[in-house]
Amino acid sequence: MGPNDTRRSRRIQVQGEVDGNGSPPFTASVVNLSRDGVCVEHRAKLEPGLVCDLRLRIPPMTFAVKARIAWTNPHRLESGVPGVPGLFRSGAEFVNLSADARAAIDAIVVRPPATGRQAPPESPEATGST
Repeated sequence: MGPNDTRRSRRIQVQGEVDGNGSPPFTASVVNLSRDGVCVEHRAKLEPGLVCDLRLRIPPMTFAVKARIAWTNPHRLESGVPGVPGLFRSGAEFVNLSADARAAIDAIVVRPPATGRQAPPESPEATGST
């Protein structure tokens, strides 16, 4: 996060998939994850304010959360139809996390970065390695 970044918590890039039980149901790729939410890339347009159940698969973990879509933006114009986006990116804020989901997210967010990535600064709440 840069000096002008106003986000509440650090985002880390992760590779994972998500199934969303919303309206419409959707499958998405995880772009990044933080303690407060997730950014996903998908084909179905998701409306801000939509609350959905997400099943996140971020190896080696799979866990379920409830999240509210905060924003949705067109990302790639590759649908083959002029002016119609092929992919969207949405940011979702976690809602009423269970203790198990919080523990899973914390384990992912504070784990050491993959080789070749710069190590992010340690967060004050990190109390050990996982």
